[in-house]
Formats: sequence, C-alpha cells, structure tokens
Amino acid sequence: MGILQRASCLPLFLAIAGAFSGCVSPGQNAAAGCDTAHLQEVLRQPNHGNEDLNKLFWWAGIHGCVECSQMLLKAGAKLTDSENLLGNAAVTGNSQMARLLVEHGADVMGAIVQIRGFPGVSSSQAQAGIDLLNSLNDSATMKTKAVPPGPQTADSPRTQAPLIPSFQLAEHPNDYALIVGVERYDNLPPATYAEGDAATAADYVRALGVPARNVVTLTGSHATRSGLVKQLENWLAKNTDETSTVYFYFSGHGAPDPTTGQAYLVPFDGDPQYLAETAYPLKRLYEKLGALRSKRTIVMIDSCFSGTGGRSVLAKGSRPLVNNIDLSLGATSGNIVVLTASGANQTSGVNDENRHGLFTYYLFKGLNGAAKDASGQVTLQSLYDYLKPKVMDDAHRANGDQTPELKADPAAFTTVLRQK
Repeated sequence: MGILQRASCLPLFLAIAGAFSGCVSPGQNAAAGCDTAHLQEVLRQPNHGNEDLNKLFWWAGIHGCVECSQMLLKAGAKLTDSENLLGNAAVTGNSQMARLLVEHGADVMGAIVQIRGFPGVSSSQAQAGIDLLNSLNDSATMKTKAVPPGPQTADSPRTQAPLIPSFQLAEHPNDYALIVGVERYDNLPPATYAEGDAATAADYVRALGVPARNVVTLTGSHATRSGLVKQLENWLAKNTDETSTVYFYFSGHGAPDPTTGQAYLVPFDGDPQYLAETAYPLKRLYEKLGALRSKRTIVMIDSCFSGTGGRSVLAKGSRPLVNNIDLSLGATSGNIVVLTASGANQTSGVNDENRHGLFTYYLFKGLNGAAKDASGQVTLQSLYDYLKPKVMDDAHRANGDQTPELKADPAAFTTVLRQK
C-alpha cells in the first residue's frame, strides 16, 4: 500500500504532512508502508544507510505501524513529536500503537490537548480517542504505583509485559469486530481492568486480520445501551456478509433478572433495578449475532451473571438466583461460537499481577501462541483446552471457582483462529 493510500485514514493535517514532507527516502518509504523486511535491510546498513532513525520512527508512528516502530526503538530511535503521534494513534483507534507510545514516555495529557484541536476529526472520534488515552494513562499510573522503589525481591509486586500480539495476519476486508469495555460505571461499582481488556481485544482482532476501519470500540461513557444497539443491530447487520468473520467482545458487569432468571450485559448507563429498560439481554445478543449473514461469529464475554460479586451486579434487596440463570444459546444458527468467563453460578475474577480479567488474560495469551496445537495452529478447541485449566487453577489459588465455558456446534471446534 502506498503512502498516499495509507494516509487516507489519518487526521487531515497529519495526512498532508506525511504526503508532502519532501523527498521520501528508502527508510521512510519502508516505515510508512509497514514494510518490515525492507526496513530491516536499511537498519543493517552501515550507519543505518545515513537515515535519521527519529524521523523514521515518526513515519512509522504516524502511519500506525507498530512492528516498524518497535524495530526502530530497538535500533535506538527516540520519540519525536510524541503528542501528535499519540493523538493520531488514539483518534484512528490504534490502541496497540498508542500503548507502545505511552510505555515509551509519550505525553498523554499533551496528546489529549492536541486531539481537541485536530482538524477533520469528528467530536465522537475525538472523544473516543480521549477515552482510550485516559484508559491507558490510568493503567500506566496503576502499574507505576504497583512497583515499589528500590530492589525487587521474589515477593515484590511485578508488572508483566502487556499482551501485545506477536503476529499479524493478512487483512480480511469483510471481517468486522465490535469491542465493548466498561470499567467505571455511571452509578455502579467499577469492573476492574475492563477497559484495558477491551483495548487488548481491539489489538488482537486487528492482528487477526480485521481492518482498523472495521473495528468499533465502545468504552466508558460511549458504551451505552443505545450505542450497543446501534452498532450491534444496525452497523454489523448492514455490513457483514457470507464471507465475514465477526468478533464480539464484552468486558464489564453482567446481571441476572431476579424474577425471570434472564442474564443481561450491563452498559455504562445500565441500572440493575431496571434491567429490561437499561441493559442488554444476553439472549437478544445471541439472537442478533446468530442472525448475521457471517461465515462465523465469535463471541467473547468477560463478565459473570450470578450476582454474587466479581464482574456482576444485582438489584438492591434481591437475592441471587444461582442455579436459575439462563445462559443458553437458544435457537441460534450454527455459525455462532461463544466463549464465556465462567459458569452461571460463578464469579469472574481478575489477574492483578497482569491487570486483566482472568479470562481475558489467558484468552489472548493462548491466541498469541500459548494455545498452539501440534500443527502450530490455534484452533477453537486448542484455545479452550489451554484457557480452561489456566483460569480454573488461578481461581482456585485465589480461593474461588471459575470455569470458562464454550458454547458452539461441535463441528465448529476445529475452527482455525490463527494460522501457524
């Protein structure tokens, strides 16, 4: 893909800057085109072919190429124009690039100021970018607080490397993803780490080949019931076809209806006292996703519905219906696959060491390669076989019970999620 083509997804003034910044060197062309092979050739030359590594990093960053940016940082590049680079990554939904920049010292608050002044960026796009940066900033702050000064011992709190995808599949132009994460609710306790989970999920669906333009991420105050209905029941339904693989990911609270036993996803504006009016029924979710004309729809839910804690809430004065909660797929078509964090009578825990939901951490660690089968592929079956015991063991160590569940037509178990 050429530079002018890639620039079309950038904020207007950054696209112009990238397209008309003068003569394009081989290194700049490779960085802008995310051509890692040619960039590696440049870096192997004496004095890096007389290329300015900081300028190459700017080209890679402004065009959203995480792989090239990582290569250049290892070669000694320093962040330049970090506020604009970070703002650009945020408003284009490239959370993987944004996270990399934040980890290397980019100014989050400065980037937020820049976003508010970007021409050619809608208010909703700007707010989504600001929400992403606030989430990354909160995560970075929590990690800093978790690591005490001075020498570390075996018992010291540790900060693990983020779950950055180690792979990138070819783009599938008709694949789509809807990612939802709600951590800080309007009037409910937080669902710890949920928005960081959603940012990671967005990274992984792009690594699986979903074009960035086909990924919608709803977090914080944007993850409302109306927003969920709009994107799920209109956007996905209108755009997918028989060649599409669709990914739906939700991280946040679930809730049971104490009268009917129906399970609900709780959006930002959800109220456990009025679930039918403010939340989104799990049964309706499965019906709408199962009705899509997709080749395959993969649903991942890091919530629980017991009402007994974890990532679940319950109406005040109600008692949890531990054994009466309906999590069944119902009469959906055979093209839907559902992975959920826990059983109906369980709670979904978190991994404080890695700052993710327990289910989400092992889900994406497995997809990143830990769940490869004997042939080197990650299938639905190999992913579940890896995920289930890992989550169960960690939950037991925390004196809890959590068993991820897989719901699908048995014929779908051989579905290849990631090629070797």
